[in-house]
Formats: sequence, C-alpha cells, structure tokens
Amino acid sequence: MERVLQNLIGNALKYSPGAGQVRVSLGQHDGWASVSVADQGLGIPAEDLPHVFDWFRRGRNVEHISGTGVGLAAAREVVRKHGGSLEVASRPGRGTIVSLRLPLAPPRQREDVRSPLAARPPAAAAPGAGRG
Repeated sequence: MERVLQNLIGNALKYSPGAGQVRVSLGQHDGWASVSVADQGLGIPAEDLPHVFDWFRRGRNVEHISGTGVGLAAAREVVRKHGGSLEVASRPGRGTIVSLRLPLAPPRQREDVRSPLAARPPAAAAPGAGRG
C-alpha cells in the first residue's frame, strides 16, 4: 500500500508544474478508509480518462514528461487485492483527483478457498517441552 500512495502522490507532484498545490485528504466512513490526492496540474484529457488504468497507456498531453504508464495500473491491482477501489476524476488544465477506498476490516476469507494450513489443528507440544 505504501507504493500505491507513493505513486499517487508522486504523480500529483510530477504533473503539477511550478507551485501547483497537492492536497492529500484522509478519512473514514461506514467501515471504509479513504485517501484523496488532488492536484492543480495538467489534468487528463477526457478521451484519455477511460484508459488511465490500462497498462503502458499514457495521456496524450504528457509526452514531454517521463513515465512508463504502469503506475496507476499497478496501483489499481494492489488496491483491488485489498478489497478496495481506485477512481480518477480530472479536468484538463485544472487538475486531477484520485480517490482510494479500502475496507477498514479485511475481507473475510471464503471457506471454499481457505488455505489447507488454516484447517490443520495446532501441533502438539513434544513430551517434556516447556518443562524447566
């Protein structure tokens, strides 16, 4: 999750020229933690917005800024594996807001995918173990 936050904040700083502000907000509501990263940067063109989570895809307005197009795709995968969501809203020339939501309690593991190790009873102590 640390890398996800590094990516979101790093993108906000990278795509906010000059003294553009970056605001990180944290909160919780109804069993969910939320993190919002808002910048006043370049923004994402409307035609690129549906593709921001595609692997190796970058916006047409950032060709002059280095990048690989894997950061948001990887971040979304990590967030989904934790039972959360990642959304992006943007206006070209005005900035971008990335919203992250994660459940405060981990998702319950389904019985049909439980690890075989979890079903094993605890090992019995060896005779004489623990006697001083």
